[in-house]
Amino acid sequence: MKHAKVRAWRTPTVPEAVDLESSLPLGKAVVMNMLSPGPYIFWTLVTGPILVAGWRQSPAYGLFFMGGFYLLLVGGLAAIVMVFGLAARFGAGIQHALLGLSAGALLVFGLFQLSKALP
Repeated sequence: MKHAKVRAWRTPTVPEAVDLESSLPLGKAVVMNMLSPGPYIFWTLVTGPILVAGWRQSPAYGLFFMGGFYLLLVGGLAAIVMVFGLAARFGAGIQHALLGLSAGALLVFGLFQLSKALP
């Protein structure tokens, strides 16, 4: 017996129209991101020390690091949104193919990380 989510992924469906004004998705997303501990942990443990080390060498290094980080982060997310938005024009099948490709890439990356962590 196959898992329900796998069966649902294999049979593409067209989503119903969503009334964006009544659900206020941007406001909910902003609150959710402000309350999420992920960015705070990331900046404290990973990016913060890199930024401080760059700033100590030269303030320009710190500013370039921060600018480049956000440029790539926002630009990458915008590119993903655009690709999936354009895929919507080609139908649910293309969207599902891209979703499957993304899931496969994450699986391969996760297995790679596990192989690096294990002796």
